[in-house]
Amino acid sequence: MFKFEMEFHNAASGVSFFLSWRNEKEFRMGEAFLRELAGGPVYTKKLHPDQPDFYYLETEQQYEALMNFRQRLRDGNS
Repeated sequence: MFKFEMEFHNAASGVSFFLSWRNEKEFRMGEAFLRELAGGPVYTKKLHPDQPDFYYLETEQQYEALMNFRQRLRDGNS
């Protein structure tokens, strides 16, 4: 398991997936973004140390917003 990994479930598509962040700064920025987007994780590594933080995305728009956010991070850090 990667240190800066999160797990997601996209309810609109029924797909579960993992995303890894390149470093702690990106991970923290992702956490802040996801608090606004999805209200925070369903469960956290603090409560379940053997599992990454888990986020539930209710809509395809939330998924697209997350992917766009990650792309902006990549574009800005290239």
